Amino acid sequence: MSKLFGCLINDPHLVAHVLLPFQPILYVSEAESPYGWGVTHHVHHEVLKKDVFTKRRPRQVGELDFYKLLRDVSAHAIMGQVRKLGLGSAIPENTPPFTYRSWSCGHTGYVERFDQLRPWVLNAIPAFLKRNIKGVTDSEALFHLFLAFLHDEGLLEGREVAIR
Repeated sequence: MSKLFGCLINDPHLVAHVLLPFQPILYVSEAESPYGWGVTHHVHHEVLKKDVFTKRRPRQVGELDFYKLLRDVSAHAIMGQVRKLGLGSAIPENTPPFTYRSWSCGHTGYVERFDQLRPWVLNAIPAFLKRNIKGVTDSEALFHLFLAFLHDEGLLEGREVAIR
């Protein structure tokens, strides 16, 4: 089981209204336990670094209702993910979504034989970005590789990336 969701909202005060139609799919039942989950909120495209705005629960037993969790939030962007426990220990550092400045990443599935690719991926990431890798997941490492590509193109500090 893996669920990944995100939304962009032009008025940060309308989160509850935007999420309401999706309430049924934002619910995880107790039968799907145990799982890990995380959510991050952005305001004006800036990731808020306070724990109140980025929450990670690497191991949860019981139900989870993202709608109830997020309905009172004020944000321009929200990203959340629920996943069955898998690669790496069930610790916050291995729990998506992953963030760096105004960038966030979630990913479902896994990269086969990533243990063979990991040394190459990590070698391609500049030290200033590599320092931020705290866990051992393929998602976090590939997110930082993506950030390295943005850095190489001079786009890491940008808020938008043009698709060519």
